[in-house]
Amino acid sequence: MRAIVYHGPSDIRHEAVPDPSLCAPDDAVVRVTRTAICGSDLHVVHGLPIPDRGFALGHEFVGVVEDVGPGVRRFRKGNRVLASCTTGCGRCVPCRRGLFNACETTTAGGAANLFGFSCGLPGGQAEAVRVPYADANLLAVPTDLEGCGGRLRHRASGV
Repeated sequence: MRAIVYHGPSDIRHEAVPDPSLCAPDDAVVRVTRTAICGSDLHVVHGLPIPDRGFALGHEFVGVVEDVGPGVRRFRKGNRVLASCTTGCGRCVPCRRGLFNACETTTAGGAANLFGFSCGLPGGQAEAVRVPYADANLLAVPTDLEGCGGRLRHRASGV
C-alpha cells in the first residue's frame, strides 16, 4: 500500500509501506476513504522533534472496516467508521471517564497514543490503518450519511 511517510523535518515521502495486519484480538484494519491534515502533522513536518522515523502521518481518518480480530464486538467488515486521533484501551479508569489521552495502557512507558506520531501507531495518511482496541477507538458512521462534494449530508433530509 501507499502512505505519506515521515523521515524527518521537511522530509516527507509518498511511498510503499507494508499493509497493516491484525496484531491483537481487539484490532481492526480500516481501509481509509477520507483523511485530513491536522495542525499537528504540520508541526511534525516543520521540525517538532520526533525520535521515530518511517511512519505514516495522519491523526484523523474515515474508512471502511476490512478486517476485525475475534475480540472486536461492535464492528464488522464493511462498517463505515471514524477513528479518534487519540487511542485508549477503553477499560482503565481514565478511559472509562472518557480521558483516552491519559490511558494507562496505551501511554505506558511514555508511548505516544496518537495515530501518526510514531512507528508503533502509524497514521491515516495511508491506504489502510491498524486500529488497536477497535471497540474503544472507532465510531460508527451512520449509514444514512453520504459524501457530497467534500461534505456529508443526511440522505433523508438533504442537509
